[in-house]
Amino acid sequence: MLLVNSYYLLFILLILLLFINFYIFKNLTSIKLYLRIVIALFIILSSSLMYYYSGGFVEIYKLNQMQDSQKMVLSIISRLEQVVNEDSSDAKGWYLLGKMYLKIDKEHDAFQALEKAHQLDKNNINYSVQYYWVKYILNNQLTKKDLIFLESLLQKKMQNENRNKIEKLLEINNFKVN
Repeated sequence: MLLVNSYYLLFILLILLLFINFYIFKNLTSIKLYLRIVIALFIILSSSLMYYYSGGFVEIYKLNQMQDSQKMVLSIISRLEQVVNEDSSDAKGWYLLGKMYLKIDKEHDAFQALEKAHQLDKNNINYSVQYYWVKYILNNQLTKKDLIFLESLLQKKMQNENRNKIEKLLEINNFKVN
């Protein structure tokens, strides 16, 4: 929406500047047509530069990048949904689908996909940690059984990010690690 508004405002500004140029200077017959065109181009260029230096074009660029990124995520989600529909035992497909759902703030769909991944491969620490993380986000709590399982994962080798998430979940739920 911001992108449309930015373009709209820039367009209105240019029309206004052209109107000022041609109608205010119209009464001055001493200014030739080519000079009025040069003045109009100068006004357009200077207003564009002012818009650029005020950050307007940067915002438009960032918004376009964000929209392109969103489209790409939706495309990946569509493809991953096809993959898991063709092979519902593909734990990695379910895990990746859950991660993509998180990118577009669909926590409930992410939970369902990550739950499936976790059920299919309980030995994969990434799947388990992400599943319990989203479960906590949705429910604001974990069961004692969940917490005991997470504590058992701490005994395994894992990435620091996963270890930090597990420790945080245990801490939030006031679970004492033995």
